[in-house]
Amino acid sequence: MGIITSFTLRSLKRNSFRTVVSIIGIALACALLTAVCTSVVTFQTLLEQRTRADEGSWQVLVENVTPDQLQKLADSPRLDTAQTVTELGAVKLGDKNAKYYGDYLYLKTWPEELSRQSDQSFEQTSSALALPALVSGRAPQSPNEIVLPSYLEDVELAPCGLSTSGKLSLGSTVTLNLGTRLSFDITKPNDTPKTIVSSQGTWLREPSDGQPYSEQFLPDLGTHTFTVVGFVRENALGSNLLLSQSAYTYDPDALLLAATDTSDATRTSVAFSLVDAKSYDDLTDFSTSLFGEKSSANDGLQDGNTYDLHSSLLRWQGIFDNRSIWDSLWGLALVLGIVIIVAGLSVIYNAFAISVAERTQQFGLLASLGASRRQLRRAVLTEGMLLGCIAIPVGLVLGIVGCEVVFSTSAESILIIVGAETLQGAAVHAIISWPVLILTALVSLAVILISAWIPAIRASRVSAVDAIRQNQTYRISRRALRRGAKSHGTYHQSLIEKLFGTPGYIAHCNLTRGASRHRVAVASLSVSVALIVIAGLLAMLLTYASNASGISEGRDGEISQDIMVSLPTSSFEDNASAASDTIRQLYSESCDKTDLEGLGWSIGRLSYCVIPNAMLSSSAQDYFASSHQLQNNTYSSDISIQLVDETTWHTYISSLGLDESLFCDKSHPRGVLINTYQTTYDGKYAEVELFSGIGTIQIAAPNTSDDASSLNPFESGEPVNTQALEIGALEKTLPPCVNQSGIPQVILPEWASDVVAASTLSNISASFTCNNNAEIANKAVDSLEKIYEEDFGDIADDIGIYNLADSRAQTRLIAQTMQLFIYCFAVITGLIAIANAFNTLVNSLILRKREFAVLKSVGMGPRAFRAMLIYECMSYALRGFVIGLILAALAGFGMFVVMQSSFVGMDFLGLIPWQQIGLAALLVLFVIVISVRFALRRSRSENIVESLRADAL
Repeated sequence: MGIITSFTLRSLKRNSFRTVVSIIGIALACALLTAVCTSVVTFQTLLEQRTRADEGSWQVLVENVTPDQLQKLADSPRLDTAQTVTELGAVKLGDKNAKYYGDYLYLKTWPEELSRQSDQSFEQTSSALALPALVSGRAPQSPNEIVLPSYLEDVELAPCGLSTSGKLSLGSTVTLNLGTRLSFDITKPNDTPKTIVSSQGTWLREPSDGQPYSEQFLPDLGTHTFTVVGFVRENALGSNLLLSQSAYTYDPDALLLAATDTSDATRTSVAFSLVDAKSYDDLTDFSTSLFGEKSSANDGLQDGNTYDLHSSLLRWQGIFDNRSIWDSLWGLALVLGIVIIVAGLSVIYNAFAISVAERTQQFGLLASLGASRRQLRRAVLTEGMLLGCIAIPVGLVLGIVGCEVVFSTSAESILIIVGAETLQGAAVHAIISWPVLILTALVSLAVILISAWIPAIRASRVSAVDAIRQNQTYRISRRALRRGAKSHGTYHQSLIEKLFGTPGYIAHCNLTRGASRHRVAVASLSVSVALIVIAGLLAMLLTYASNASGISEGRDGEISQDIMVSLPTSSFEDNASAASDTIRQLYSESCDKTDLEGLGWSIGRLSYCVIPNAMLSSSAQDYFASSHQLQNNTYSSDISIQLVDETTWHTYISSLGLDESLFCDKSHPRGVLINTYQTTYDGKYAEVELFSGIGTIQIAAPNTSDDASSLNPFESGEPVNTQALEIGALEKTLPPCVNQSGIPQVILPEWASDVVAASTLSNISASFTCNNNAEIANKAVDSLEKIYEEDFGDIADDIGIYNLADSRAQTRLIAQTMQLFIYCFAVITGLIAIANAFNTLVNSLILRKREFAVLKSVGMGPRAFRAMLIYECMSYALRGFVIGLILAALAGFGMFVVMQSSFVGMDFLGLIPWQQIGLAALLVLFVIVISVRFALRRSRSENIVESLRADAL
């Protein structure tokens, strides 16, 4: 062991208090960085696993491939997984079946593994496609076997292209009349018709909807008989190959058939992944080299080779798309990482700066004995390495253990967050990534060395003579002398003495000498304040994001909807009074015959309106995606008008504190316009207030004529019959029986239905609560089904009953997990802040023990001594608090800018975390108090004579 190393070990042992606190601070910073990185890796891994399970592991999907192209793909050394599906044609189900089961059923081959036909070995590591889930029976194993969609089980179809005797069940013999769907451009009667395949959908819009196409079914692919061996629930996630309304058979000759026949309706598609995909361009270039250029859209229909990329999987594999939401989340993680690194730099730098200042005399003696500058620098850096060797492993272990505790205790909600509800009950563990841990350790070590470098340079430049005389600590710069000459006049000195007495003036002189220990103390407190405020700002940003993206459960004070029941609007399109009578009866019976508490009912109307410009906020035009400016400074927009029952209306108006005499005047209806608008705009989430004032809007019914090019009647240029509706208030809160809509909403009482009589009926629903009790909700659903079957006759089958209790419980779990992560971050940053500030203040005070001994020796009493320290520490606190707020504002503004790439309408001033600012002030005060008390206790225990001697070693 060298002299320098031995010297360093003796210094660490001798100053054990500072060493322990420094290790704690470094370990906490390393633990927090480890926790953030491990959390990101764990979430990314879980999301990739969920995507593979739900959507398959394919990266590229290519349609209409030939056997030669498949052979080239199979022989490629880059191929990882691949499966093929061949479409054999469509079956027309007929008009009578279309209402319930769709217009068409597509016959396809069960996904088949692609294997090499050359001498090279090839092993499938996983399934490229997420196979359709078997509800009953098994997969087809021979050409005469078929599996059908689960919704056809025990169904007897009306005569159509799929025929059987009786109900469809396992073992049934079915005959399929296969054919081709053709599309015609009605504006070009001489054009060649185009073939429609399953990936382009199971329906085509009629010409009255603005689509210039008509279609025809041609039964030209023969009749085939199969035995039903299973029923499947299709997995339509992530792949157009396995869309719903598909039946599957086993046909080893299907690929050759699709390649040799003349029908465009029979085609083979392949889904595959590569072992070394690097980017979107890499995947595109590989696909182009094998299958040719990607065909462009042709009036919405595709010809030739087309391929798609599995974006939802690629982004978890590190091959990112350009969705701004993920840029924001990764950017937010980057900002947090920078905050953690800066906090670590502050902790370590402060510790080493104090250490070097405390051992100035020691370094001077070493220099006088012949130690070179390089050796002195190495002494400080060696100290940093030794502290890092202890603190970094401890921090890594703490970070991993903390993540494991959080993930294992929050497994249910985390699986919900990543969308893996099918894995509920499974254990969730923190993913230990050795590259990430190694990178974290290296970053932490780099932070230590960078933090120790400046103090090491300072140690190497210590003058041996000054160090022995201890002039280093008290040296005043020329700039400080000039500043002191101006400020230390008779008036300034007299004012300080009058306000704070002689102890205050001595403390003021100490502060103006410009010693590095004062700057270190202020910097330490600044970083501590910034950490606390940033934690609060992070919580507010995530809360805003959850509200804007629809993750949050609801606003404070809102009552939860646990059960919602909806009536079919098609049954009441021409009879508004019948709709009111039916929903009123349903609501009354549901409350009387179950344990549910009613929240009210509503009837929704879709209208279009003209809004005066004076009612709109300055940025409203950006968020009306369907709005158009009209004449006379007005705008048109679609709008949802919700008519609620009278009891709910009175309760709602009362809860808002509005004047009931105005809003309950049946001769003059006034509506409440909801002024919180959640939408996505240009790929971004938005929660904005679109309206700036009340006024009168003009509403009209949507266009329904066959020759209308738009539903908005105000775009036709023709005169429009309108109805005036006065908006009496702008509010953010909805009635408990009304759900948030993607368009502006107006709330009206049921007796104001004449105002919107000509508009389109959009919803008829009633809402109930059971105080978030999922067990009561489940029982209520069964009871409601029986009640409706008995009392509502023909429409009973079309009544929708939605159990929202479970989904709301999931939402609460997500919110609680988010809060848990935020609290963990806040607690750790708070501990770092306390360790940082306490270590700096205590050691900076202990460092001055000889100075304090001199003051005591000339007669300064305990009370004056305490007053001097309090003055100095309060100066540190005020400066540190202000600078800390500035640092937090800069970091917060960085997070705000990052989040703005995905969330618009954010107000930076509205996100100021006042509670955390108050907490930071209390923390600073707490640290100051305990630091002064600790330093005073240490000072009283010191022997004045021994302190004055100040032996170097």
